[in-house]
Amino acid sequence: LNGAGAELVFKADDKMEQIILDKKECTYTYFADPMYVFMDTEYNQYEVEAENMGDAISYLEDSMPVEVTFYDGKAISVEL
Repeated sequence: LNGAGAELVFKADDKMEQIILDKKECTYTYFADPMYVFMDTEYNQYEVEAENMGDAISYLEDSMPVEVTFYDGKAISVEL
């Protein structure tokens, strides 16, 4: 989740761990350097690091509805 690329080679019979991503509708609330803070309808707050925001930073507006992506219970990215 740090944006660094890696090249790996796998065999056809290698087993892969299944990754489950959850998504939740949230609203952008504020920026607390270096985190962007989002809130869901139940008033739970989630922080996404600025480096994981991608191009969304350029278009984000106060109270904008977004979709926050979670991995292992941690907010990792945002889709507008």
